[in-house]
Amino acid sequence: MKNELISVIIPVYNTDNSIIRCINSLINQSYKEFEALFIDDGSTNGVDKVIKEYACSDSRIKYFYKDNSGVSSTRNYGIEKSKGNYICFLDSDDEYAENALERLIYLIKQKNCDFVRANFYYSKDDSKKSREGIKLEEQLIESGSKKELYIKKIIDGSISTFVWVLMIKKEFLTNIKFDENIDYMEDKVFYFELFSRAKKFYISNEPIYYYYYNDFLHNDVIYWIKYLKNVNAVFSSILEKSKKYFSNKYNDYIQNSAFLQINFIVFKIYQYNRLIKKYFELCDKRFLRKIKIYKKDNMYSKICIFFTNLKFYFGLKVMYFIKNIKE
Repeated sequence: MKNELISVIIPVYNTDNSIIRCINSLINQSYKEFEALFIDDGSTNGVDKVIKEYACSDSRIKYFYKDNSGVSSTRNYGIEKSKGNYICFLDSDDEYAENALERLIYLIKQKNCDFVRANFYYSKDDSKKSREGIKLEEQLIESGSKKELYIKKIIDGSISTFVWVLMIKKEFLTNIKFDENIDYMEDKVFYFELFSRAKKFYISNEPIYYYYYNDFLHNDVIYWIKYLKNVNAVFSSILEKSKKYFSNKYNDYIQNSAFLQINFIVFKIYQYNRLIKKYFELCDKRFLRKIKIYKKDNMYSKICIFFTNLKFYFGLKVMYFIKNIKE
């Protein structure tokens, strides 16, 4: 019996020579029945020549060009162009372990589930196995309290929402897309909908991916302001999807998680610009009122929420100052 086709979607935007590492990790996969869709999101540095050169010698490597419109649009475009029964994602500056596709398709077929989420290595430079991502309990999840727990973990950010550790049945992705209006954390919304709609999914701790990261600090107020707007958009989208799938079940939890994230970002902005009120005015008011605190010892959050509800911004400044001193 012929192996089923896997579609691997790789967004590309001005990737450097690490694209070669990425392509080679695909070519060297132990599972051979795949198509690698490199979606060029308007690159200008000539990276297309590298991909096309590989495509000439390996028909599984496919190159597509589109005008620049962001990673969400690029991944959606890749899904539309894909021909496989299963969908995976790969970033153009990272790489797969040699048996990644083989292990993922084995698990998704063995467990007969909608998708599989595996683990990964945090890797710096070319050191590869620096450290593994946070380990989760390996289990097949169908419904009930375990599914609810994972949905809450996605909402509050206690598990990473990287899409490149997923293998998804393409038929399951009908009407599930990346939100093209969100620049950051778009994968959080995608995860929420994926986990909410799935009848059955499997969590694996097996690392199948090398995520190459750089240590950098965002010391730009423009970045944090843009991030603040996106956090509001992300949680607003999750709130609407939650109402669709679960009525009002997670509303308080979503609003609480949104507030804590907003509070953190406003604190970052405060270090550059002392006009706190101006930045709270950018926020969705649903995330600044009637917030419940779930951790009994989280006094800092309780006080910040109290001051926010009173619109006592001087009190918030004092709290941010105290937090800064402690850190």
